[in-house]
Amino acid sequence: MLRAQQDRMVDPDGTVRLKRVFYTLRPALALRWMRLHDGAMPPMDMTTLMAACDLTNSETQAIYDLIEQKKKLTEATGSGGVSAQLVDLVNDEVDAARMYLDQNQTRKSGPVCHDQASALNLKYARLAGA
Repeated sequence: MLRAQQDRMVDPDGTVRLKRVFYTLRPALALRWMRLHDGAMPPMDMTTLMAACDLTNSETQAIYDLIEQKKKLTEATGSGGVSAQLVDLVNDEVDAARMYLDQNQTRKSGPVCHDQASALNLKYARLAGA
């Protein structure tokens, strides 16, 4: 989900849609939550999620600055800049997830991992819809 949103974050004309930044940032924080909390389901509330993700003060401030920036823009004019710090945060979580998957590939067979991922996705979709 994170990679798909990351690929869509920048429009063909080079503008960055802030709404899409949040669609990328939230899964990155969810990955971090799961990494730090032994795979536990991350909370939906962004403030709660941020509080337990071991963010630096400057990362937290960059997210709050982004939230304030988003509040000032309309949907049609929802473009703006994203700090390099938040781009690094997202990329770091993608790298950490990739390392985790690479390390665990040798322990589990592909179909088993796929079945587990599908079950987790279904569980998350049901929880999100509740």
